[in-house]
Amino acid sequence: MRRRSGLVVPGKHREGVMDISNMSPPHSVEAEQAVLGGLMLDNESWDLIADRIKADDFFRAEHRLIFQSIAALAESNRPFDVVTVSDSIAAIDAAGGLAYLSELAKNTPSVANI
Repeated sequence: MRRRSGLVVPGKHREGVMDISNMSPPHSVEAEQAVLGGLMLDNESWDLIADRIKADDFFRAEHRLIFQSIAALAESNRPFDVVTVSDSIAAIDAAGGLAYLSELAKNTPSVANI
């Protein structure tokens, strides 16, 4: 970091130290979308990831909401697809809406990599 007129400039190096307070953690929106879309296409995949992935692992808030909905449906032994996930999210617009859920499922070419 460099100082200008006594102010710290974010992202600038100073003595080998970088201010990362304004930086996003590493994440892949595409990977998050693939996981959510894959789960809605193949409910059996839930057993493969249930102990490994948690809602807090998702960077985007709408993805956390969708994952929480899928997890709740899975725990109650109900199917989770575009319709059931949409119905179970009270604030569906906060999760991108029904159209976004449909896009997640449609744009997931394979569930092989879940």
